[in-house]
Amino acid sequence: MIKWKYSALVALIAWAITGCDDETVSVSGEQHGQNIPNHIKPDSNVTLAVAWDVDTEPYGVKIAPDNVGQIKTATLVEHDYDTLVGRTMSFNGSEALYFDYDSMLSIEDIQLSEQRAVSFWFKLDKEQESGQILSIMDGSKNTRRGREPFLMYDPDSGTLELWRKYHGSTEPNDAPPVNLIDDVPVERGKWHHIVVTSSLEYSQIFLNGELAGTGEPILVNSPALHFGRSYPGEVNPYPDVQSAKMAMDNIRVYQNEMSGRYVKALFSRESGEEAVGVPAINPTPSIGVKNIRFKNFELSWQLPPEFMSDEGRTFKVFVSDSEDFKNVISEHSTTDSFFKPELLEPGKTYYWRVDVVTNGEIAIGDVWRFTTEAEIDETQTPDQIRVMAYNIWWAGAAPGGARSQEYVYEQMVENGVDIVLMQESYGYQQALADKLGFHLWPKTDAEGQNITVLSRFPILDELINDGRFVGVRLDIGEGREIDVYSTWLHYGDDTVNSAADPEITNEELTEIDFAADYSVLEAALPEFEASAQSTRPIIVGGDHNTISHLDYTDASNRYGRGQLSLPKSELFQNEGYIDSYREVYPDETKDLCFTWSPFHTSNPGQGRIDFIHYKGDQITAVEAKCLLNDGHQEFHPSDHGAVITTFSVNKANW
Repeated sequence: MIKWKYSALVALIAWAITGCDDETVSVSGEQHGQNIPNHIKPDSNVTLAVAWDVDTEPYGVKIAPDNVGQIKTATLVEHDYDTLVGRTMSFNGSEALYFDYDSMLSIEDIQLSEQRAVSFWFKLDKEQESGQILSIMDGSKNTRRGREPFLMYDPDSGTLELWRKYHGSTEPNDAPPVNLIDDVPVERGKWHHIVVTSSLEYSQIFLNGELAGTGEPILVNSPALHFGRSYPGEVNPYPDVQSAKMAMDNIRVYQNEMSGRYVKALFSRESGEEAVGVPAINPTPSIGVKNIRFKNFELSWQLPPEFMSDEGRTFKVFVSDSEDFKNVISEHSTTDSFFKPELLEPGKTYYWRVDVVTNGEIAIGDVWRFTTEAEIDETQTPDQIRVMAYNIWWAGAAPGGARSQEYVYEQMVENGVDIVLMQESYGYQQALADKLGFHLWPKTDAEGQNITVLSRFPILDELINDGRFVGVRLDIGEGREIDVYSTWLHYGDDTVNSAADPEITNEELTEIDFAADYSVLEAALPEFEASAQSTRPIIVGGDHNTISHLDYTDASNRYGRGQLSLPKSELFQNEGYIDSYREVYPDETKDLCFTWSPFHTSNPGQGRIDFIHYKGDQITAVEAKCLLNDGHQEFHPSDHGAVITTFSVNKANW
């Protein structure tokens, strides 16, 4: 193992930083970055993803579509470099881990998220090797290093430091590491509780229940965390780092950031101090969601799982039509975590709150709100139709299980969509259709069903279901019909990421695009037109797994490529189909709508790969939008952005 003197390492980092034109970062001071909020937002959504108290079985959230909401054994790997992770006594008398300089433990099946919190107890040995930095936690994606967190200890100053991408990186570029938080003193030979939490706006360190530092966000996107020595990397000049000699216990990984109130309650509970009440979290519907289908729906919430064992606990639920709760229309006490309110009206905003009562002590809940959907006359042809194309990523469950599935639903109702052209349905389609009150084709909740159509309008005919296209004919009222097709085209050799690779020529990109389902699309589009018989408009939307020649132009000069020839998007144009987003936003230099990928922001290739095309003068695209990182107030629940087009219905042209 190479040992690096701290001063030499800082000099090396400083050299890397000064050699970079696009990111200049100070490496001193307690906080780094500008306009970082010092406030702590109210509790709303935080989900325990992995938990391990060392003397018990580790567990995590089950993220397979057929097991949403269940738990599984987490995958932990104790690496044998020179010294295996040992065992010692914990702060509470149970068993704890012990790390020597070359010990490392990995958790390798964490749900992907750029918002995360990590909580654990640790005790640094009084004797530490000086003259070098020591690793406590490393978030590298194995040997591929991106924007992951690195929590280190400087034995000479006796302080903790948090870095983003401390090591070298192959993703997305060779930008230098960034020091987020430093100068957090920690006493050796004593147990401490630490929480490292990061949102899209900032990162924070809490030590023993108190906020110790705030900095720029980590923007983590790794399915693994490593405790102890850093994961060996393939990229120089940044070195591997030995572990601090330390004990560790009660490791927990959470999706989304954690508030100070939650941190304080967790610390108080585990340290044996006087318990601090924690409020209900994870409201359903989420805060501020509009157009809720209010008939036969229920409000639900969660209590953090660490507090679920409390006896003598009840929930007091208040629903009001005023934010000050002067007019409470429903009040209910329950031991359940759900409640079905009555007497709700359409098109109205309601406020609700859940207080947690434990042995007479009350934890006052945050005020949440939702707005019910206005009444719609479905017998008349609407003046407008709103269509969404959305790859929801592994049944909507990949980043957050049942929570992210709820966010997928909320995105649809919030945006008032009438038709959803959906991919990666994988078992969620029937439950989602039921919740929306929509018609569904294919009528199945099969886990293997990728492509589906969900529609507010009745389905008259099922046109195709062949693994690339699912098509239906819809009755939009007063005898008017429309044909819609949900699509998933194969990615082949990955046009979007290949476009970012300077080793691949423009001609090779054309070949890559052509090889991935061009012939399938070429055969399908004329069939769609023949079926419509010129009497119905056609909408084709979905995940095309490729970019568009309308985006890669001489004007945009994306990746320095100028105008690209991309056969599939050119085929749509040649067949008379209109790219609805580009019709509404014709300037490809400003309006990007990079639907790949709002979740993997460190991905080397970014581009618009999800589309809604249409044909027929019965409808006209008048509005378009993309749901990206701002697609939901908590987090965007898919690795794809969603595209939404509002069509004006030209009734006289039928």
